[in-house]
Amino acid sequence: MTETLSIYGAVIPVFAVIAVGFVLRRFRFLSEEIDRGLLTLVVHVLVPCLIIDKMAGNPLVGKLPVLGIAAGVGFVSVAGAILISYIAGRGVGMKQGAGLRSFALGTGVQNYGYLAIPVVIALFPDSPALGVLFVHSLGVEMAIWTVGIMVLTGSRRFAPRTMFSGPVVAVLLGLIFSWTGFDERMNGPASVAIGMLGQCAVPIALLLVGVTVADMVKQTEWSVRVLALGSVLRLMVLPLLYMGAAYLVAGPYPAIAVVFIVQAAMPSGNFPIVLARHYGGKPDVPIQLVVATTLGSVVSMPLWLALGKSFL
Repeated sequence: MTETLSIYGAVIPVFAVIAVGFVLRRFRFLSEEIDRGLLTLVVHVLVPCLIIDKMAGNPLVGKLPVLGIAAGVGFVSVAGAILISYIAGRGVGMKQGAGLRSFALGTGVQNYGYLAIPVVIALFPDSPALGVLFVHSLGVEMAIWTVGIMVLTGSRRFAPRTMFSGPVVAVLLGLIFSWTGFDERMNGPASVAIGMLGQCAVPIALLLVGVTVADMVKQTEWSVRVLALGSVLRLMVLPLLYMGAAYLVAGPYPAIAVVFIVQAAMPSGNFPIVLARHYGGKPDVPIQLVVATTLGSVVSMPLWLALGKSFL
């Protein structure tokens, strides 16, 4: 009980910042006109700076076993979660063209970045896990842009260029810096500036999550079937994929286990909403999943984190 309460103390500030974003939108202190600019700033500047700052000098990120395990489990877990969600959706009568594909993607992809980053920082401040988290994101991105897009569109085509967003490029640069030893020479004003920009990434990203939830709540037509099945899968069933992997690697690679434990506790991510809109899916479905699982994770997240910490 004491451990669970300490975890609540660590994650409550995360939800508090999200709530501030929610309130700012509802009272129109943050208008819709600035969303695109803030999102572009976060994705293409602030988060890449955070990634490079935290990967530089991290002794784990350049090791091939760490890269293989962290990215490999990320790919397998997310791809598996998408397929499991697709099968479960069909099992309760969801149809293609009526939200099944969007449900599979929205349930299968967790909030692997914006929400996971502050949780790792809060609970494991002295662990090298944050750098490993960014390596893990490569596997998640690959799963989204291959299995995820194929499920969402019904197509078997894959365009590699779609993977190269700002964070992915930053992770690749971080790996190159680590392998070449360039990260050890990153110091001085440039390094300080990158660190300062990186520190801005998490609070602004969390504010945007709150803003997004505020917009979703008033625009969405709710489905009990989507809410119930999505919440059960995302908050109770699918975390077992990551928790099993965390249990297996906790001994030899505790930092990787930390990443998997945090990923297991995450609610549905926002990115499937964007993809559903872009690829002609049903964005209302992942919108419902984000709202329901984010609210539900207030209860489920500390419980999964407490269980995972017992592995360590």
